[in-house]
Amino acid sequence: HLELSAILTRAVRLAGLSFRYSEGFHPHPRLSFAWATSVGMESREEYADIEIIDPGLDRDPLRDAVNRRLPSGVAVLDVAAIDPAAPSRAEAIRGFRYELTLPEETSEEDIAPIPGRIAAFLEASAFPVVREGKGKTQVKDIRPYVVALDWTPEARRLTATVRFDPQGGVRPAELLSRVLDLP
Repeated sequence: HLELSAILTRAVRLAGLSFRYSEGFHPHPRLSFAWATSVGMESREEYADIEIIDPGLDRDPLRDAVNRRLPSGVAVLDVAAIDPAAPSRAEAIRGFRYELTLPEETSEEDIAPIPGRIAAFLEASAFPVVREGKGKTQVKDIRPYVVALDWTPEARRLTATVRFDPQGGVRPAELLSRVLDLP
C-alpha cells in the first residue's frame, strides 16, 4: 500500500492538483487508505480519502487527469466529494471479499478435506484462534466475522466474504491455516 500511495501522490501532483498537508514538523499529503493491503496480497479495489485543494474540475475530468498519470494497470475508478463531517472510508467500509487461490502444487491429499472443513466451520457457533503479536497472546473468535465461504475445486479457489467491526475481523491467513488446516 506504500507503493500505491507513492504512485497516487505522484499522479495527483503531475495532474497539477494541490494536496492539503498534515501539520507538524514533517508535513505529508493528506491521503489515507481505508485498509492497508497486506504484503503478498493483490487488491482489485482500494478506497482512499485524498484531500486536495479545490481542483476546479468536475468529477470525470478530475479522475481522467489523474488516470493519465498513473501506470498501466492502476486506475482511479470514481471520485466523489466527501463532506468533512462524514466518516472516513475506513469507518464506512464494513467488509471484504477475498479470493484465495491455492498453488497448483497443492496436493490432492490437502485439497480433499476442504469442503468438509468449510461445512464444519460454517456450522460452528464459535471458532476461536490464537493470535500472537506485540508481546501478547490473544484468543479471538473469528466465526462471527465470516459471512460466507465458497470453494471452487477446479480453480482451487476459496472465496471468503467477511465483515469486520471495531472489535476486529478475520485474517485471510487464518482462513487458510486454521479453518482449512493448510500450511
